[in-house]
This record gives sequence, structure tokens and C-alpha cells, in this order.
Amino acid sequence: MLQLSILDQLPIREGGHPQDPINEAIILAQKAEQWGYHRYWTAQFHGTVSFTSAAPELVTCRLAAETQTLRVGAGGILLSNNSPYLVAEQFKMLETFFPGRIDLGIGRVPGGDAATHAACLYGSPLGQNAFEQKIVDLKHFVAGEPPLDPAWKTVKATPVTDHHPQLWSLGSGESSAAFAAKHGLALCFAHFINPYIYADVIAAYRKHFRPSVFYPEPVANLCVYAICCDTEEEAIRQRASRDLWWAEVFQGLDPPYRSVEQGLAYPYSEALLEKLAIKRDAVVVGTPEQVKAQIEAIAAKAQVDEVMIQTMCFDFSVRLRSFELIAEAFRE
Repeated sequence: MLQLSILDQLPIREGGHPQDPINEAIILAQKAEQWGYHRYWTAQFHGTVSFTSAAPELVTCRLAAETQTLRVGAGGILLSNNSPYLVAEQFKMLETFFPGRIDLGIGRVPGGDAATHAACLYGSPLGQNAFEQKIVDLKHFVAGEPPLDPAWKTVKATPVTDHHPQLWSLGSGESSAAFAAKHGLALCFAHFINPYIYADVIAAYRKHFRPSVFYPEPVANLCVYAICCDTEEEAIRQRASRDLWWAEVFQGLDPPYRSVEQGLAYPYSEALLEKLAIKRDAVVVGTPEQVKAQIEAIAAKAQVDEVMIQTMCFDFSVRLRSFELIAEAFRE
């Protein structure tokens, strides 16, 4: 049976407060647990007013404390901005608080502009080129093994645990999947970013996978963007908020999430509509039956048994209902 999970980017609606996405995430996580969702991840961005997601490790702690069985974690920590040692300690601490429920997803992108990335590094000479070395070091610190650098042979990440958070590599292309295969990590492919090559990339990941202390066999899922309503017309209508958000991003803006009415009324140029066509290809939209069929087809093509779902709507009640309708469809 296909497992369903959630990726929450913690979007901030126009006229809202940065606290709103956290309060809504608590409600959604609790409901998701009741509805049978498997895991709940939150993303990481820096220097943006679009999302309340600068510190997923803190959100993970809050959501895990508010739930009982749901796996909770980061989707993901942007390792190019962070010390592998500190990330390992943070998530080992979370695993101590909530044994067997913590996921650590790793992303490669900086999650902000060049100046913000530099501020995250705060004088460190290590940039994006150090990412692979950081992956290696993170694995050793999480597993409790000696780091490769002899200068750190006495360094250990604490607390020492009998079990580890699950390690995932996140990406939307071939390079992240290659990293996951080479270093023995699980792979989450972002179909909602790149809906065209996911099956081939996941197949290549499985072919080249090298076993690790974390995974003896390859483990993969993918994340889709879905909007589910009682009618197809309403689901397509709700998509207008996402269309407008992307249109403004394409113009170099950092927008909040705007209303459906604003999205429907926006004067799109032909150039923007061409760019939006690609983003719309990445959206699963429709009634519960339609959304279920689309998700099942994507999962079958990728040969995965878990699909994560991302949904952003201006109205939280619509977003909540979308996840409920999808859960109900898969129970039937």
C-alpha cells in the first residue's frame, strides 16, 4: 500500500503573520497523524518573507512534541550553510527526545541569495564546493564514527544514541541522486520542481547505490505538489494562488502567498504564461479520485511506495481539507 507523507514549506499568506504557518503546521501535523500520514517535513529558506522556515530543527522539535507516532524532520537542512558537526548534534538530540521518529533530509542549495549565503557561513572559507566533504563528515558524526580528518579524531557528536535519525538526500536532478547513491543515503526526489526525469533519476540511484551503515539497500520516495477539492473546477481555481506566487518570483520578487482572487485577476504576459506552463506540469490537481489516480501513476512509474505531498493554499481550511480528501481517497 502506498504511504503518504507531507512536505510543508511554511508559506506566509498576504496579511498574515510569520507565526501563522507554525500554528497551522501543528494543526496539520496532528490531523495528518490521525489520517494516517507517515512523516511530516518542513523546509529551510533564509532571508525570505515568503516562508517561516529558517530553522527546521526547531520546527521539528515542536511538531514532534505535538504528535505521538508521526515521523518528523527537516526537508531539509541546507548543509552548505551549516556545520556538519552541529547538525549531527542537533538531530541526535532530537532523536534522544523522540526515538525512532526523526528524519534528517539534506539539501545542496544555499536557500538564499549570495549575500545571505555568506552571512550563513559568517567568514568560513568553505563554500558550495565543500558539500561532498560535509556529507562525509555528517555521516561519521551521526553514526558515531571517527571523522576522516585526523585533527578531529577525538571529536564525537553527542548525545551518543543507540539509533540514528534517518538520513535523506533531497534534490530535483541527477547530481543529488548521485550523491545519495554514492554515500548510501535515502533519496527524496522533488517532482514538484522537476516533473520530467524523476523515474530515470530514481532508477539510476538504485543502480549505483552503495550500502552504508544507514541503509543496506536503496530507499527512495518522491514529493509531488497536489491540490485536491470536491470538484476539479475548484481545485484548478485554488491553483491560481500558486500561479501568482511563481509569476512574482519570476520577476525577482519575494512575495507572500496571495489570494485566489488576486491570482485570477492578475494580468499575465505571454512570457509569464510560458514559464507557468512548466510549473503547472508539476501540479497534481483535481477531485480525490483524480488526484489519487495521478499520484498512483507517478509512484508506479518511479517504483516507489511512498509519496510526499506539498500543498499551499491561501485559505488554510482549503489546504487542510485537501490533505484530508487525499487521505480518504487512499483508504478506499
